[in-house]
Amino acid sequence: MYIDELEGGREITLFAISGKRFVNFRTSAIEIEHPQLRAVAAAIAKKTGHRRFVFARTVYTKNRKVVNFNAPNVRCKAVISEDGMLRVWHTVKTIRIKIPYSMHIPMTPGSNRYLGSVLVLMSDSKSSGNNRRGSYRLTLGLDGHVKIGYNKESQPVRVRDISGTGIGFTISPSIPVKMGESVVITFSDALQKGRRTARRVNFEVAANVVRIEGLDESHKIIGCKMRPNEELTQYIFQKQMLLLSEGKMRRPGSRGRIKQKAK
Repeated sequence: MYIDELEGGREITLFAISGKRFVNFRTSAIEIEHPQLRAVAAAIAKKTGHRRFVFARTVYTKNRKVVNFNAPNVRCKAVISEDGMLRVWHTVKTIRIKIPYSMHIPMTPGSNRYLGSVLVLMSDSKSSGNNRRGSYRLTLGLDGHVKIGYNKESQPVRVRDISGTGIGFTISPSIPVKMGESVVITFSDALQKGRRTARRVNFEVAANVVRIEGLDESHKIIGCKMRPNEELTQYIFQKQMLLLSEGKMRRPGSRGRIKQKAK
């Protein structure tokens, strides 16, 4: 996806990175068809060596100060969430432009309040993160428990991975599991940023077994399908954001980590 294909209202997370420090802000794309403003933005894009751009809402700090992304030694990434996965534009030139009141560009359709400024996000590259096989699958490696069928006794498992529609875990081969059987998997995770723990989240996932595969003498892999879950989708998104901020998400086709200094 190109950045100028973002529809109005699409939520965007902007990462501003300088050396080993980073901060992220939330904004959203705006559809503006005003010819004069588009001409100004196109001229700015051309001057900075870009052809594609999208308008986004101006970002403010908690003290209502305008955030300047066009500062020296600052580089930006733009991130959106789509179907439980992230799309990332790794190099985004971000400039804020002021809008003359005389243009009368409403903040929202039908509003009598007008925009005073707007961000222009510029990037000619396609976003990374396209997964043609379906929802993004997040590797976990967390301890959990499972209840199988009508058995009320839970068994220890290792939750391998999860997506918006599926979950995989390993279990002892001595525990009987059948194809199509219903299971309930419980696990928890701490969303961390550096050494700080933001919060702990707990999940109870109902699913059906669709794959059974031997791994080794001590484990077998169980793959399950589940209904889309908004809470899990948000969790997957937050985990991806943490991986991205720590430089642990790969670009498509790469063998190593993103060269990202932020931690």
